Amino acid sequence: MWDDNVYFMVLTKEYFSTFTDKEFADPATHAQVLIAMSRESREAVDQIVEAGLANGGTEPSEPKDYGFMYSRDLEDPDGNGIQFMFMEPQAVEVGPDAYAAEPAQA
Repeated sequence: MWDDNVYFMVLTKEYFSTFTDKEFADPATHAQVLIAMSRESREAVDQIVEAGLANGGTEPSEPKDYGFMYSRDLEDPDGNGIQFMFMEPQAVEVGPDAYAAEPAQA
């Protein structure tokens, strides 16, 4: 459970196959989707990725810090990925370019 409105189910391939007739792509070699989940702070991004790493996940790339946005990627042992990110609330409100142009941000 992510919050009162968002739930995730982590399924085995065998059980997931009961929900679809489609062939599965190999997540180690094929990208299917990019799911990005927003966190409340940079520290919260780090905490959730570190927890994933401690439980068998891998981090396929370095953290990305754009000043107004910070993100980290996490992959499970099969290669399925998820991104966790934080964006400064002011950048969300006014847009990244306007946020970066503000004197306090320069």
